[in-house]
Amino acid sequence: MKGGYRTLRTVRLLVLGVICCGSSPAWAQVVNFGPATPTRNVAPGTQFEVSVNYSSVPARIARPGITGRVYFDSTKVTFSGFSEQASAASEISTPFVSDDTEDDDGNADTDKFVGFGWLGSFRTSDFPWPNPFADKPANNVVTLIKLQFTTANDFREATTLDFTETTSLRGYTHRDTDATINPDLPTVVGPEVRYVGGFREAESNEGMVESSIVATAYNAPLADTLTLGTHVTVTNLPSNLGAQLTRTAPTIVTVTLTGSAANHAASDNVSNVTIAFADDAFTTLEASAVTGSTKTDGTITFDDPSAITYMGGDFTETVLNDGTVMGMLDVTLVGDSFVTNLIPGGNVTLMNVPGGLMPQVLRTSPTTARLLFRSKADSHAAADNVSGLTITFTDDAFVYETADIITGTTYSSGTIAFNDPSKITYVGSFREAAANDGSVEGMIVATLTGEAFAATLTAGSNVTFMNVPDGLTPVVQRTSPTTARITLTGTANDHAVANNVDDLTITFTDTAFTAQLASNILGSTYSDGTIVFDVPTLAVGDVTPMGGNAGDLLNENNLGGTTVVLTLANATWEATLAPANFTLARGSGSLP
Repeated sequence: MKGGYRTLRTVRLLVLGVICCGSSPAWAQVVNFGPATPTRNVAPGTQFEVSVNYSSVPARIARPGITGRVYFDSTKVTFSGFSEQASAASEISTPFVSDDTEDDDGNADTDKFVGFGWLGSFRTSDFPWPNPFADKPANNVVTLIKLQFTTANDFREATTLDFTETTSLRGYTHRDTDATINPDLPTVVGPEVRYVGGFREAESNEGMVESSIVATAYNAPLADTLTLGTHVTVTNLPSNLGAQLTRTAPTIVTVTLTGSAANHAASDNVSNVTIAFADDAFTTLEASAVTGSTKTDGTITFDDPSAITYMGGDFTETVLNDGTVMGMLDVTLVGDSFVTNLIPGGNVTLMNVPGGLMPQVLRTSPTTARLLFRSKADSHAAADNVSGLTITFTDDAFVYETADIITGTTYSSGTIAFNDPSKITYVGSFREAAANDGSVEGMIVATLTGEAFAATLTAGSNVTFMNVPDGLTPVVQRTSPTTARITLTGTANDHAVANNVDDLTITFTDTAFTAQLASNILGSTYSDGTIVFDVPTLAVGDVTPMGGNAGDLLNENNLGGTTVVLTLANATWEATLAPANFTLARGSGSLP
């Protein structure tokens, strides 16, 4: 944070109207709203904390939410932060600072207020709020939030913090308690100058310096006129910065700086700004007689620009191959804080998000956030990959500064990588064995890409078959995480040509894969398997007469001793063949 709490650009106060209709309820609740400690003593230039408490009478009668404001005089105190904001509500308003233009608290001295709120929901377990069975302690007091304020360096008079609950609900009576902040001033015996404060770079981060060092003289009257360079000197200032004196009271001098430092990175911080009061600055004493007449440890704090850095941002499709993606983009903010709720399409914009994916930006701490994606991309082939995923944090994403002051509010290097669909390819077929007895030879090999088969593949369980001839039994063997072999055992009851199969169907079910559903895998069902049965054929080859004279074949009486070569296909001969098994006769055709 730079130089105190920044005024937010957008009012985020939750407005609760009258939610009860008809007549007032029989019961009434008295709500007490105010600080834990009504009176505080705080030294000038000091940060202090105020706890905002809620209680009710009767106890533990809950309500749908609460909103409130703390009004303050910005010339005496400034709002510098908050902590421990109660979270038991469906909607939480990040504290914001706004001008009190309408004097809503009726106090002309206050000119600003801090607003905050919580809202329950009728539709969730958060309603009613605060949850009387979980969040309310036995003493019926809930600390809603802790606010930090800092007194001005010249804080010398008491100021009031006006606590006002702004919720309007029928049946509730509000009792608001204010806090009084008194200056805690030191008791000094001898002549002394005491200093409060330091210098800090302004929000614009351009080298200009804000805040001040206030010098107060105790028991050492100051001259009526104090001139810079004569009565008071300010040295060890960075190049292009000058000092300015302001007499704010007879005993108080405020030192401020003007100009813009030429070099203003954090490494240019200064810790030895020197403020020296000369003898003529005092009316009755010499400077050497006044303790603290010279200060040598004044500070100037410069800020490196607020910045966002990113880690990750590469999203990949999950093994389910269904359009869901995994991965994250982690965001780290330095020099500011994120608001409580980061909303895609609201204070965070995204570009180049595939249709169907739902971005979610989670605030993991005040200075860190994480981008995730829910749901599934409508199109998720490799051709749908994204290389320019862009996220932009707008003004309303930050508690203190505007986006134009913060480096890196836009990141455009995110990627989303999709996978082409997993698929199975098939090679092979079946053919009846040479025995022509209905048994078959061959195999079908299934090759899987983009996924892995389950450790065990079982026919009839996670692999099913259709159109398998009776008598044949399919067997599946997983030969590697990405290959499977299908064979057929047994003998087909019917194995004539007419029994050939051209639509043998193999289906790998969901449990056949390690991660994906079968519906996401191309080719999980294959219906083009073939089984070819064969008919035996006999081919007549060379015919050689006994005497080698082909003309003898024209005479049936000369066929004795003739050799005929016969070739049997798709069948086997009997083990023993006898002449009686054959009949040889001349046909009507011409013999060679």
